Amino acid sequence: MWLLAQPVRLHLPMDRRTTHVPDLLSVNANGSVTLWDARPGERVDDRFEAVSAGTAAACAEVGWNYEVFRGAQSRILRLNLRWLHEDRRLRPWHRVKRDQLRSLLDRCGVPGTATVGTVIEAEDPELVSAMWHYIWAGEIVCDLELHLRAETALTWVGCDEL
Repeated sequence: MWLLAQPVRLHLPMDRRTTHVPDLLSVNANGSVTLWDARPGERVDDRFEAVSAGTAAACAEVGWNYEVFRGAQSRILRLNLRWLHEDRRLRPWHRVKRDQLRSLLDRCGVPGTATVGTVIEAEDPELVSAMWHYIWAGEIVCDLELHLRAETALTWVGCDEL
């Protein structure tokens, strides 16, 4: 639901006084908070591992999560995320279509039985746009490691307060 770049400066108790500014803070629809560092595998060294361990410990103290993003590993995931990036911003019709979209996905009964095709067949471009936005926002989940197709299963996991 929220992304904030370089959100805090941590003072980590290590062999010498070390400060660290994580790259990103994210807040999910369920309220969970995660601090992120983005570091490709070839740039991970012993010093970064130590700073990561200190950051993870600091996050645990306040009930947050800590993750290191080493880059999207699969080409399919990278392309799917690029596609979804277009609908990252909340548009005026997204909130309007939210309940209709949720109802459509829930109508299928069993989680994961609604599909991208289910939404497209409704023949409502704003509803389709809302679907892409809520997938990007994490309120609708699907397997982004596979090509997005009409058969792609969708599950609503959104937060009701939004």
